[in-house]
Amino acid sequence: MKYNIISTVINMYQYEDWKNFKIIDVLHFKRSAISYTTPKRSFCVISCRVNGNTTFTCDGADVYASKQDYIIIPPDIEYSQCSSDEEIICVHLFTKELHIDKIQSFHCVAPSVQQYFSELYSVWIKKDKGYLLKCKSVIYDILYALCSASENDDNSKQNNILQPAMNYIFENFRNKDFSVSQAINESHISPAYFRRIFKYRYNQTPVSFVNELRINYAKSLMKSKSYSLSEIVDMIGFSDEKYFYNVFKKVTGTTPSRWLS
Repeated sequence: MKYNIISTVINMYQYEDWKNFKIIDVLHFKRSAISYTTPKRSFCVISCRVNGNTTFTCDGADVYASKQDYIIIPPDIEYSQCSSDEEIICVHLFTKELHIDKIQSFHCVAPSVQQYFSELYSVWIKKDKGYLLKCKSVIYDILYALCSASENDDNSKQNNILQPAMNYIFENFRNKDFSVSQAINESHISPAYFRRIFKYRYNQTPVSFVNELRINYAKSLMKSKSYSLSEIVDMIGFSDEKYFYNVFKKVTGTTPSRWLS
């Protein structure tokens, strides 16, 4: 099972203890087929899989990792792994506040992430003056790159799912017979799933999004000074002025009459 790397990175960043993390070791190794169990350790591991395949098993759940997968293993868990001909770059870190309790896997094809791991290993083994500061800087670069790549991937997938509904919304939100339910049907997914990813993507519900579209359009009509309030209500798809008044006040914080004055 794959988890969202964004939530992992946020959990890392929001605690001051993470900022004071300690690097224990940075390793780059190749190995043939192996199978073993790792006991609980006090540190976490962030690894880059350059090549090979591994199946991690923890508490009866399997996590599969292959080339271009990045793994985060939290401290204080026991797990087993079965690997074949793998090449790995990994960093062992000590931090008191890594708020995950399962192995997490993230796939990222962006070449910059693996390049950062290579840079981290190179800086670590050379140990030039100030190398620890540089290593910490590169680790932040890794986390930022993973977070950005994941966000872009998530947004792209969400946009593809939501796009048919969004097209319908923008084309029809001014119509009196417009309904959010019909818009959702355009995306051919369950209403609950649609609303969940819509809220994640736009930080509001579909209904509030449509209401904002309608109110913004109403404000542009008001500025033109060409229409009465009743005409505007009709043009933006509301059924009555009272409902329009309530929605307008909720969205703008003021009344239509004050906006018109």
